[in-house]
Amino acid sequence: MKTVYFGTDLFCSCLAHLYANQFEILTIYTCEPASNVQQVSILAQQNKTKITTTKPTKQELDDLVEQGAQLFVVADYAHLLPSIDAKYAINIHPSLLPAGKGATPLPYLIAQPEFAGVSIHKLSEQLDKGDVLIQQPVTVGADDSIRSLMVKVQLLAKDMLGNVLQDIEYYYQQAKPQSENNSSYWPVPSLAQRTIHWYMSVSEINLISKQYGQFGVVFNLGNEQFISSQLEVSLCQHSFPAGTILYQDDYLYVIALIDGFVCFDKKALSQLNIK
Repeated sequence: MKTVYFGTDLFCSCLAHLYANQFEILTIYTCEPASNVQQVSILAQQNKTKITTTKPTKQELDDLVEQGAQLFVVADYAHLLPSIDAKYAINIHPSLLPAGKGATPLPYLIAQPEFAGVSIHKLSEQLDKGDVLIQQPVTVGADDSIRSLMVKVQLLAKDMLGNVLQDIEYYYQQAKPQSENNSSYWPVPSLAQRTIHWYMSVSEINLISKQYGQFGVVFNLGNEQFISSQLEVSLCQHSFPAGTILYQDDYLYVIALIDGFVCFDKKALSQLNIK
């Protein structure tokens, strides 16, 4: 089946599944930055498929349909697409819709695990509101972070897409409209959501790290602001004011919290410049 694919590395397993099962990928549309599409780019190169970061126009999509494209698969694509007159057009979304609409639901699922899962739904003109073909939950454990959750949804999405494609006409015809119960939209996390403060507890900072470590956790040290992709926290009784640098060397910062301390790997730190 001739197919058009839109997405990033989050669901690259789905693109690999399409290639492995002899779907003819006409074009891959992806997004910047390049660091988010490394695996997609490798798959495109290996299979000699055209890949572009340019948002498609409706005319381009209509032309692809004219060329015989029957299946459009959207999987973590940053742009809302114009109406597509294709036989099948589906989106793979990492939450149990109708909860968690939006481009970046994964960080929120660490704090709201009851909505963790994968939904495959029909594309619609409104973001993430199409009829649902299939959805399955993902278990979020106490030690899970956004990174481990990304792996879980990728593995599940591949299997779910495989099931749908075995009889897509059946799934398409029995798709169910989304309920308004528990409907929610989660915006892209702000810098404020990713910022930790020294008056926070170990558990609060640990949660922020689990939610946003993939994007970088932000903190102030003196008059400078830093972003870190790697930190550890520990409960510990001490008499130091929160924010005190307890220890530092060429590799490590250790900073006091109200009920413990946080360790930052200096190699994983960068100074944040806000323009």
